[in-house]
Amino acid sequence: MSDQSPLIVPMTVEAFVVNDHVRMGGGNSFYRAQMYYPNLFQCENGGLYNVDTRFVTNSVITCSSNPQQNVTTSQYYNGVYLKWRLPDALTQGAQDNAKGRTIFPRVPNRWLIVRYNGPVAGRAAAAWIVESDYLWANGALACPQNVSQVGSLYVQPQAPGNNTPASVYMGQSVPLATTPWQESGHTLHLTALAPGNPAFAFYQPT
Repeated sequence: MSDQSPLIVPMTVEAFVVNDHVRMGGGNSFYRAQMYYPNLFQCENGGLYNVDTRFVTNSVITCSSNPQQNVTTSQYYNGVYLKWRLPDALTQGAQDNAKGRTIFPRVPNRWLIVRYNGPVAGRAAAAWIVESDYLWANGALACPQNVSQVGSLYVQPQAPGNNTPASVYMGQSVPLATTPWQESGHTLHLTALAPGNPAFAFYQPT
């Protein structure tokens, strides 16, 4: 193929502004759920559970290793949450009758997010790379300063030759203004579905 120009695919992107009123307003409370993969041991799906009850509180999130990194829940949770929908072609599986399973195409694992603001003559920009299949070496970041620094739970075999499901944390957001981008080489071959989690591409994880 000789045409090397970018392929532009229209996508629906929504922004949700979260502040103290949204988190603690009452009546229309939101919560942040994550998958509960131990359910797979009972042959059930991963299931979404509200394990992050701090989201609707006015409290302090402590860092046991460095109390100077303690943050309030306002600092930790408040901000703009982005949600984008994968193109339909990536959410449609093809039935393989020979193997008896539905095969879904792989989805992008690197996303460039650019935010513009200000007048046209003096417009400023900020950019991030979301590395959706980055694997945290030590399980998770020890003392995240905001929720964007927290990975999403995923499930993998416990070890080569051992298919016992094990939860791992994956995904990171890299602010390009302060952090030089370096490719980690991780590739989980993600699709719109995850093991035991048909809602993988449709929920906001903790």
